[in-house]
Amino acid sequence: MELIFFPFERVIEINTQILTTEPGMKGAVNVPILQGALA
Repeated sequence: MELIFFPFERVIEINTQILTTEPGMKGAVNVPILQGALA
């Protein structure tokens, strides 16, 4: 398996895109949770 690494700013952009366009996904980006998941 090959891993893809993104800068944190790009992760925020991707998460925002998912939250605003995917059905059933609601809310705002939770930066502390993302930071914890990526640590």
